[in-house]
Amino acid sequence: MKTVEEYALLETGVRVFYRCVIPEKAFNTLIIGSHGLGAHSGIYISVAEEFARHGFGFCMHDQRGHGRTASDRERGYVEGFHNFIEDMKAFSDYAKWRVGGDEIILLGHSMGGLIALLTVATYKEIAKGVIALAPALQIPLTPARRLVLSLASRLAPHSKITLQRRLPQKPEGFQRAKDIEYSLSEISVKLVDEMIKASSMFWTIAGEINTPVLLIHGEKDNVIPPEASKKAYQLIPSFPKELKIYPDLGHNLFFEPGAVKIVTDIVEWVKNLPRENP
Repeated sequence: MKTVEEYALLETGVRVFYRCVIPEKAFNTLIIGSHGLGAHSGIYISVAEEFARHGFGFCMHDQRGHGRTASDRERGYVEGFHNFIEDMKAFSDYAKWRVGGDEIILLGHSMGGLIALLTVATYKEIAKGVIALAPALQIPLTPARRLVLSLASRLAPHSKITLQRRLPQKPEGFQRAKDIEYSLSEISVKLVDEMIKASSMFWTIAGEINTPVLLIHGEKDNVIPPEASKKAYQLIPSFPKELKIYPDLGHNLFFEPGAVKIVTDIVEWVKNLPRENP
């Protein structure tokens, strides 16, 4: 397999760092990944390699405020959630031009799953399918905390919140990573506020998604409740659509026992997609 690691200037005007892992032989499907809050493309390098072993290309950029894309001042910050969605579209176009592939599948975890779903709701023809793992569609927060966060976002948008990492007690799955030091330990109140507003907006446009959807969630997820994915499955009118709940997994799906099975299930779902959307 071949690995590409470099910067690209997107049509949205942002210079992003990205990674692609592609098979040695010609491939048809290019997966565009979208990482979660505080993460970056290096964390998913072994996930990308596993997809490449199945004959899929896999590309992911470090999003605004994250990884090698972010400047020191902009680490953990985004002006608007719409920037993530516009960048996702621009990067998908760029990656397909850069490494090839006949069809695009969007894949995102947590905040990245929310981005992927909002992207297909906004750009109807961008992808043949979308896969959202533990998407951040419902963020547990009391009304009082929500009000404080909203006010802080307006008055001091660059002020920081410490991220609470919830890693598995016995890490398994795709553990090899690059650039761990680029993972965020703090994020701005502005970014959190924008993500919460975007998760609320999802429920107003879920009925507009017509791209085939695969929702994946761990029943033991203590970050994003699995009920959110179950509710989204009922509201999204796409065909085909599928909801997979893994009873023994939590939030960090690619980094827990059963991660290889998740990739296998995703590969089978993609291979069984109809050639053209109905």
